[in-house]
Parts: sequence; C-alpha cells; structure tokens
Amino acid sequence: MRRVIPLVLLSVALSVPAAARQDPTRPIKANQTDGYGNDRLVAFTYFMNFQCVHEPGDDLDNDGAIAAVDPNEFQSPRCVVGRQPTIDPNGRPITDTQPLYVIVPFFDADADGQAATPELAAALRRLFGFVPDAFDPSPGVPVQCPEPGPPLSVHAGAFGTCTMHPSTLDLGPVLASLGAVPAGTAVQVPTPITATSSTARTSARSGGRWSWC
Repeated sequence: MRRVIPLVLLSVALSVPAAARQDPTRPIKANQTDGYGNDRLVAFTYFMNFQCVHEPGDDLDNDGAIAAVDPNEFQSPRCVVGRQPTIDPNGRPITDTQPLYVIVPFFDADADGQAATPELAAALRRLFGFVPDAFDPSPGVPVQCPEPGPPLSVHAGAFGTCTMHPSTLDLGPVLASLGAVPAGTAVQVPTPITATSSTARTSARSGGRWSWC
C-alpha cells in the first residue's frame, strides 16, 4: 500500500510578499501565479523574492555554528520545511502574518513513478514507498508551479521552479519527525510542484504578506 503524507506535515512558515487580484487576465504575467482566495480564482503577484527567514540563533546548515557567527549559512537560500520562524521578513511576529496554504500533490495520480532524476525517484521510494507527483516533471494533476505556460501564463516554468522562489527546499525536519532520517539531517530536494490557496478575505483585494503553510 502506498503511503500518503498528510499536507500538514509539509507545512513551512515562510513569508511571501504578494498581491492578489480577482478574475486574472490571461495569460498571467511572469511574476504571477494562479491561486484561490476569497472564494474565487485569483492571481498572486510577487513584487520581491520569496523569503525564508533566517534568525541569528538558527543553525540551518546543521554544522554546529549558529547563523550569527556562521557566514556559510547565507551562501544559498535555506528554506526548511517543518520549521516556523518567530518573525516575518519585516521583523513582525509570525503570529500576525496571514496564512497562505500551498497544496502539494503528495500522491502519484498517474502511477508512473517518475521523478526529475532516477536517483531522486529511488530516494523517494525508500522514504515514502512511492514517488509523489510533487517531484514529477509530468504530474498527473494540473498545478500552478511551475507555471504551465500559454495560454494560462506568459512563462512556462521548468520543473522545480516557481516565480521568485528558490529552486530547492530542505525536507530534513519533516523526515526526521517521521523517523525516516536522523534529527539534524539536511535533505535538499527540488522545490515541489504546488497549487496555492489563501483563506484571507482581504487577499483578493489588497496586497499583503503571507506565511506559506
């Protein structure tokens, strides 16, 4: 029996500066993604890069040195799934940040068992018993990231990408919580295929900052 990981286990608290508008005009722009908010389809517009908050006491590269004294922490984005910072990129409490739910297809809808590389497919089978569509360049379900291309979007994104986002995520904390890897292990994977939804009533009318969940 294949193993399906609940979405809540794939939560990550990151802050996304974005604005959403109703009834997106097609094709959406290169700095936009489709999403769902205020009970309708919307376009999220990114005016700056997707930010993964890194606090002084963090040790996200697991080398035993906290970020405040370890410049190696900052040589590439370190977006860690299953970790929630205490502040957003503006320095405000994360509890004041609106949630933006990112839906990850953690199932294999077309049962093709494919991933970006044979090595990644083999690693996913070892970890989960199957290869989720989240890491399949040709998933069995429609998604918003990577961007699908015309006529829906101006840009057709490559696998593992999404406008203004890093191209990798660290699944280490989630896998450690499942007993799949030792605690403190970094497990870098391509940014998963996603769809986006916001529950905030104001999200379809005004700009804001969201926490990616």
